[in-house]
Amino acid sequence: MAVVKNLNTDLTISNKVNPTANIVLATHTLYVQGNLVVGGNASTVSKTDLAITDNTIILNKGETGAGVTLGSAGIQVDRGVSANVSVLWNEAYDRWQITNDGTTFGNISSSSGAGASALIDDPAPTLGGNLNTLARSIYSSNVAVVSFDDNVAIKNTTIAPSAIAGYNVIYAQSPNGGGSGLYVTNTTNSNRELASARKAIVYSLVL
Repeated sequence: MAVVKNLNTDLTISNKVNPTANIVLATHTLYVQGNLVVGGNASTVSKTDLAITDNTIILNKGETGAGVTLGSAGIQVDRGVSANVSVLWNEAYDRWQITNDGTTFGNISSSSGAGASALIDDPAPTLGGNLNTLARSIYSSNVAVVSFDDNVAIKNTTIAPSAIAGYNVIYAQSPNGGGSGLYVTNTTNSNRELASARKAIVYSLVL
């Protein structure tokens, strides 16, 4: 039968002889009928299944500063001999970040909307492959010019594109009489090669 001990004060179990000694409760299941407060600097759960009813887990609880004063807070996965990976909040950048190698962190989109993502959330985005615009446009929303700070290479095509209303379509083919290899098609002219500076001088002398 169960043994019940009723107390009208706190119960303290301690080891005065050896403060580093452990207290082991060898039982099938330990029930705590009330709140559980665990002190110390570390808590370890050595079981394979952990079920938590609370739908919100609070990290960095007790923070008194403006933001995470330790710099970051998140969840880390131990991968054994491989580098650990983690998802964390980076206070320095005000961004959620994720790493797949334990070293390089990338920003996680924080745009509004269901499943939204925006390059504006990354101040220095880098492509990991080719950019396929899927018939979309590249444009600037605040100025009338899209700037390229480096050289632009246009691959030669064997099929001249069709005209698009409201646009001048520029493409590249093997240089012909104009000497430039750059061609333009619009609703007025089709497949006209732009003249290079040298060819333009020759044409001006001839005319």
